[in-house]
Amino acid sequence: MSDKKFLSDYYPLMLDISELSADVELRETQEDAARFSFSLDEFLEQTKSGFFNGLVNPDALIMNAFHNRLTPFQGLVMLVKNNFEGHFNLTMDLTAKDFLERGTYLADLPKCTSVSLVYEFCTQMDTYFEGLRSGWDELLKRYELKDEISFDSLLFFILANELFKFPVSVLGSYNVTDFAGLDENQKKYFHLQYKLGLKLMQLLGSYHLVETVNRMYDEKFRDLILKIRAKEMIISQLDIKLRLAHNPLIRSEKELETRYFEFLVISRSKSEQERNSSLPRPFSTIAGGEASMYFMIYRLKQLYRCISKNCNEAFRPLENNGFKDLKDIFIEASKTYNEEKPDERDYFIHYYVLINLLNKAIIYRYKHEMAVKFIDFTGLNDKLRYPKISREFVIKTQREVDEVIIRTSSKDDIVFKIKNVSDEDLALLHRNHLERQIEFLEGCIEEVIKEIAACIAEKASGNRNDQQTK
Repeated sequence: MSDKKFLSDYYPLMLDISELSADVELRETQEDAARFSFSLDEFLEQTKSGFFNGLVNPDALIMNAFHNRLTPFQGLVMLVKNNFEGHFNLTMDLTAKDFLERGTYLADLPKCTSVSLVYEFCTQMDTYFEGLRSGWDELLKRYELKDEISFDSLLFFILANELFKFPVSVLGSYNVTDFAGLDENQKKYFHLQYKLGLKLMQLLGSYHLVETVNRMYDEKFRDLILKIRAKEMIISQLDIKLRLAHNPLIRSEKELETRYFEFLVISRSKSEQERNSSLPRPFSTIAGGEASMYFMIYRLKQLYRCISKNCNEAFRPLENNGFKDLKDIFIEASKTYNEEKPDERDYFIHYYVLINLLNKAIIYRYKHEMAVKFIDFTGLNDKLRYPKISREFVIKTQREVDEVIIRTSSKDDIVFKIKNVSDEDLALLHRNHLERQIEFLEGCIEEVIKEIAACIAEKASGNRNDQQTK
């Protein structure tokens, strides 16, 4: 994806607060305006030292959420963001600007590792849980709500679906009362979804290393890589021609060309049939129509719809289209959505990939002052019955993901590419190696062309001898 490093998947708290201050003129009465203006001044005074780079006074956040008529859900999301950013400011010296420019997946090339900051934060949740719980109690008092809402499930829901990475203003449709009166099975669902989500976030952090290294490698050697791919494609087609040329029934160049194009048409038809057979199957044919599969397919569909709506400018006429980043996001989302998913684990993995892409699309629109279309993709607002996620499935998936992470981080080709993009001397040697590879492929192409021509010429000569004999 072009300029991928500038497409962040996280909207910092400071920008949410900035929006609140910009909305002063939109208050309905002078009394409201005066009250908000006072609370904002107080907020800025209380948070002057740590406004951009550390923990903000949670009481000031709650006060501003209330005076700006945000929902209790949005207020809690602001508190989660505050703890998230404060944690990494203390542990990694990251600022709001770093989050906006680098996102929540960070690669460390020298160590050949990559981390998901959301995963790292959630592993430290015990440190922040009581503070978030105190903030939630204050929100209950401010909004005069009864203490009948399952705070644990609500927090798990926000973290598991990575909702705190979005701008707070798009989350107004969520209602905390949906988490009131939950039975034990529903609470178990939110907890297991959270545990499963943590492991998949860790996996995506590992994938991020591969994507980052591959992108840097392609950028550095793009001209040579494109030439190599073109030469390899030519050789693969010439190999087909060579096999056909050895067919005793093909005795002229014209017959060879005719059979070659027939072969291409048949191959394309077969590939389309295989692709159609790999499309998502009807709900009734997936694992016996299990509710969990139905629910995941529904959520993926909602995510994909939301991404499509926020990338619609990418389909304008090319002469007026300045939205290449949105087009790249949509193409990547389409590939992910339509990719074959052999089992339930793949649905969960793709779910988090699409959340990440939706974050980038929405934050891109916010940065360019474009309208945002947000659709609930969690299923919460549709009052769906939450499916069962077995503890055995979570444990099995966690074990499998651990194995994938180990294999990904220890791949020799990734280590090899890191060395070639990090060291200029090695980069020069590698460029020379690629140039020689191109020369070798060009020689192979010439040899195959000569062999095809010789094979057809030999048959043509045989035909003439046969005719003379007759």
